[in-house]
Amino acid sequence: MEIHTKCPVCGGDAISIFTTYHIPKFGEALLTSISCEQCKYKSSDVLILKEDNPKRFKVKIDSPEKLNYRVIRSSYGNIKIPELGIEILATGFSEGFITNVDGLILRIEDVLRDKIMTEENKEKVENLLKKLEAARTGRITFTLILEDKTGNSAIIPNER
Repeated sequence: MEIHTKCPVCGGDAISIFTTYHIPKFGEALLTSISCEQCKYKSSDVLILKEDNPKRFKVKIDSPEKLNYRVIRSSYGNIKIPELGIEILATGFSEGFITNVDGLILRIEDVLRDKIMTEENKEKVENLLKKLEAARTGRITFTLILEDKTGNSAIIPNER
């Protein structure tokens, strides 16, 4: 369903889209997005329509094939990549998403480039971006941990 709404940033005309989606071996989800042509604001979320027991996934990403594993993160999903010192803690208001492992790394790279780069931490961020690029292209092995107290996040291997 598509509806016209007010943009939460500029107040202009925005389009909101709501779609239900069945995630195999996982269940029903509501995919939402809002976009504004005026200020270019965009946001999307994945809301899982059930609650389950807490879940924890730990996957060693040690081959290019595993970069294609599906990552489903609810608003309560915490993400850790210990080898790179990355920890993304969810608040319940965090953005949910469906992507794959390399898409997750791209998201992290985008946040680092867009929001965290300052003169004080520029060298540290640039070094981390290099490590992330090596991880995303399969040149280094790393561990991806996804924990969710609502059980609505997952790492799903590709089926052949």
